[in-house]
Amino acid sequence: MTMRGLTSIDLTFVVRELKEIKGSRWGKTYQVSEDTFLVKVSGRAGKYHLVITPGRAVYLSNREWLKPIRPSMFAMAMRKYTENAIIKDVEQIDFDRIVLFKLLRAGAIWTVIIELFAPGNILLIDPDGKILLNFRSFQTSSRTIKRGEAYKPPISPPLSPGSSFKEMFESAVAFQGEVWKFLVHKAGIGPPFIDEIVKPLNINPKIEIQQLSHGEVEAIVKSLMELYERVNKTPKPVLYLDRDERIVDYSPFPLKIYSPFQSKYYANMSEMLDDILTNEVKAKALTDKRKERLRKSIEELKTNIERYKNLATEYRKIGDTIYSHYKVVEAIIESLRNDKKVDIAGAKIVEVNKGGRKAKIEVSGITFDIDFSCNVDENAAHYYMLSGKMERKLVSALKALSKLTHEEAEPVEKDKVKIIRPKARWFTRFRWFISSDGCLVVAGKDNKSNKELVNKYLEKDDLFFHIEGAGGSCVIVKLKDELGERTIVEAATYAACNSRAWRERSFVEKVYYVKGEQVKKSAPPGHYIPKGSFYIEGKRNYVSVEVKLAVGFISYNNDVYLVSAPPSALKSSPVHIILRPGDIPKDQAAKIILQCLSDKLSSLSKFPWVKLNNLLSIDELLRILPPGGYEILEVHGDGGGTKSKRCNADGDSFSITKR
Repeated sequence: MTMRGLTSIDLTFVVRELKEIKGSRWGKTYQVSEDTFLVKVSGRAGKYHLVITPGRAVYLSNREWLKPIRPSMFAMAMRKYTENAIIKDVEQIDFDRIVLFKLLRAGAIWTVIIELFAPGNILLIDPDGKILLNFRSFQTSSRTIKRGEAYKPPISPPLSPGSSFKEMFESAVAFQGEVWKFLVHKAGIGPPFIDEIVKPLNINPKIEIQQLSHGEVEAIVKSLMELYERVNKTPKPVLYLDRDERIVDYSPFPLKIYSPFQSKYYANMSEMLDDILTNEVKAKALTDKRKERLRKSIEELKTNIERYKNLATEYRKIGDTIYSHYKVVEAIIESLRNDKKVDIAGAKIVEVNKGGRKAKIEVSGITFDIDFSCNVDENAAHYYMLSGKMERKLVSALKALSKLTHEEAEPVEKDKVKIIRPKARWFTRFRWFISSDGCLVVAGKDNKSNKELVNKYLEKDDLFFHIEGAGGSCVIVKLKDELGERTIVEAATYAACNSRAWRERSFVEKVYYVKGEQVKKSAPPGHYIPKGSFYIEGKRNYVSVEVKLAVGFISYNNDVYLVSAPPSALKSSPVHIILRPGDIPKDQAAKIILQCLSDKLSSLSKFPWVKLNNLLSIDELLRILPPGGYEILEVHGDGGGTKSKRCNADGDSFSITKR
């Protein structure tokens, strides 16, 4: 999985370093992976590769790179207009994640713009200020990015390292919303720097600013100013590692929140980013090459499948022709053996190989070879054997095609960067979530896990939920203090979603719940329960719930997990997607969900990017989702879990066109 991209603070330090290449020549552009570019830079500062990953990072690398033999169309276009230009300046737009390279070529100034916020972009602006080239085209209510349009950057955060205390304080006091939103949208501060500001103050970043005292707001602004002041000082780039030397995060200067971790310091930001990201980018490039090999293998298999299919049909047709013209073929074989010319109506001998005892004959308009040392039956059997052989090859090729097509569609990347994974706990082997009241809710995935969950983990004071009748997960609630109504509804919803109701596309389901002590492993005398079932003793409590599920993130004991849960239990998740039973097959729905989550992660600010990004995989989504079809209702997330968009089978409600 991938590390987080550069924040505005990170980029400020990187741009200062990039200014050292002013006066250098902008060389050839290469596209080394789906979304990573290299530009050769040479001058008095030395020879480097400028690494550009739109939406994530830009930095200088002095490592060797494997370059593609043929440049991509976009790389060729960039070369046409920028190769051998002089780099006149490098700038950061305001305090935003945008870098400008001003290039002098043929007496005119051309501008290369790198956007590091999602979805990321590279643009070439001509001397008239119009977009000449763009890696991605898209249109929103405030911006149109396409060839021929004037470039318009997004609105930058109003506060920056140059803002006064008064400006910051007045902006904070007037802000309507949570603390973290103020820091992101008004001050341009994202993770991990949000925690660096609020944690030492013991202020919850999710709290509304209007609920804070003036003293607390002043403390936040003072801490923000101190962070801004560090932006103007000499950097001390540091990489944080856990005890197993896995990457936790990085920063242009030491952070108090990461003081428990090991520190590895670097001379500059590019050196650190080169160390962290280059292996990852190279691994991505290898993945892209593997995809190209897969594509070629798939095309070759498709060609072979068509050939096997045609040959199987042709050989069977020859075998049938031999049998349907048995007497004719028999007469031809006899004449060939005796070396006699015989006129046979509807048939002729085209070619004879006496030494090989073979001949090419034409019967009823079909030309084929026969072995005249064999009889009619043996010749027909030979062609039926060949037909069967082609059919077996066809089956094998179809299986191989299915496997390769699945591999091609699987968006899982393997790279060399080690990332912290959330801790495995007893309940993470099941489906689970934390209710709105803070209770642990756990569901079985099948009969075996249902049995294990009840026999091993259900205690007498816990609650047990199940749909009426067979065909559902056992759901238990591990009670904390008092049971809240929200937990009952959420646990019942989870039981309904993880049951036959989802497969049968029911939108409302009736669920019962009882105390753990009422659940018995065997029935009393005179009663019968099916194998793998449980007997419920005493009164049952019933609740009708909507069959609706969400996928999002939950924080538990400093770890972040990807879970499925009732929508109300994931309201605090920075990104979550609401689902209900529908027509989209589960595997296809998982890919759409993965894409929707990935599209939203770039504006994330509540949890560490590295942990969230590390959780996304098709396998994990398939594990937490119930079997059946899906309809994707809503995608929530603008970094705070408040924005809602409809999502269709193509992903989000807006489209991004890649060149």
